[in-house]
Amino acid sequence: LAVNPKMTKENQVLDYKEYTCPNGARFLVKKTDYKADQIVLSSYSFGGISLYNDEDYFLASNVSDIIGASCIADLTASQLSKKLKGNTASVSPFIDDERQGFMGSCAPKDLETALQLINLYYTAPRSDKDFVARYTEQLRTQIMLVADNPQVAFMEKYYKAIYPGDKRTIVIPNEEQINSLDADRALAIFRERFHDASNQVFCFVGNISDEDIALIAR
Repeated sequence: LAVNPKMTKENQVLDYKEYTCPNGARFLVKKTDYKADQIVLSSYSFGGISLYNDEDYFLASNVSDIIGASCIADLTASQLSKKLKGNTASVSPFIDDERQGFMGSCAPKDLETALQLINLYYTAPRSDKDFVARYTEQLRTQIMLVADNPQVAFMEKYYKAIYPGDKRTIVIPNEEQINSLDADRALAIFRERFHDASNQVFCFVGNISDEDIALIAR
């Protein structure tokens, strides 16, 4: 499937070109020769955890970790790692307070694989219930280990004094917040934030050829 992006901006000061795809997604390309074997990629769009209520805040702040560890399609993280053996492509989704997007890198020869990983996070994200159960128990264990730590106790009281009643400033999650870590709800939130790429701005910096422009657009 050929996609013809339109170059919509050329910034000569910062030396990058911006392209717009037919679906509205934009990507910036900055060609460099610092490292011949590296392309660094990132993307963002606005929204993030700010769109969710206080009851969903703790879950939403953990969604990218849950989905990232659960992996994509029908592959576990270890299975994907085996498939990518010898391949430099690495891509991770993120959701912070006001944005969502991706961070990653690859060698020029593995750019297509990196783009395929991004595509799979959009089309086939995965939420592993076994991982969420283990993650929940690990949290409870960590809380038991730090609960009596004077420094942690001080930080918790400090933030409660500075931000009284703020349910989004969490030093030690309570049992209700830990119990909110639900695999199905995590997947639903991820799909809401990454339902398509039309509102994303992607940035590619590194050893990028002219042929890569069409590949990125596709």
